[in-house]
Amino acid sequence: MNSPVPAHAPETKGGSFEIGTKITLTLGGIVMLVALLAGLALWCVQAIHAAVRASQRQSHTTTPAERISSDVGAIAQLPGLSPRLVCK
Repeated sequence: MNSPVPAHAPETKGGSFEIGTKITLTLGGIVMLVALLAGLALWCVQAIHAAVRASQRQSHTTTPAERISSDVGAIAQLPGLSPRLVCK
């Protein structure tokens, strides 16, 4: 004959928690992962910003040296000047 219908579904893996608790834990885990990714992104942006500042500092010191070098080369190419006069 007909077997009686159980009052509740059989317990499954993790079945000791109610559905509200499972949803809360899942959403809490997702929020924590999003916060972790946001922190990682901010850390990477800060590292990139520091690298850009260091590069800009280096380019500000390199540019005058390049100008001086090119000016000396231009003077050396002027007619009537010997390389010995320019290099001294």
